[in-house]
Amino acid sequence: MTKQIVTNVPTEHAPIGEPISDLDSSSKSSASFTSDQTVKPHAGYKKVLITGSAGFIGSHVAECLLECGDDAVIVDKMNDYYNVRVKESNLSLLLDMYGKEHISIYRGDMCDEAFMQQ
Repeated sequence: MTKQIVTNVPTEHAPIGEPISDLDSSSKSSASFTSDQTVKPHAGYKKVLITGSAGFIGSHVAECLLECGDDAVIVDKMNDYYNVRVKESNLSLLLDMYGKEHISIYRGDMCDEAFMQQ
C-alpha cells in the first residue's frame, strides 16, 4: 500500500475528511512511502537543538537523544505554563544524568532575536 504525503495544497483542493487519493494529482507531493518500509535506526553522533526541553515532552526527548550518545542544546523560555520548579528539576536531572559536557542550556525565548544572537 502506497501512501501519499500532500504539501502546499490549497484549501479549495483539500476538503476536510476526503481521502488523499480523491485530490487532483497536481496537488500531490512526489514524496511517498510504503507501509513495509522501516525507519533506519539512529546512527552516529548528533548535536541536537531541542526547544521547550525543560517541559515534560521535551525533557524526555532530550533524555532519549542523550541516551543514544548525542549532545543536546536546550533552549527553553521557562514560562509559567506549568510549575517552573518542575521544569528546573527536569533540567537538573538531565545534567545529573549526562553532565554539562553533553548538555548546553539556554533560558530564553527563541523568538527574541537579541537572545538568539548571544
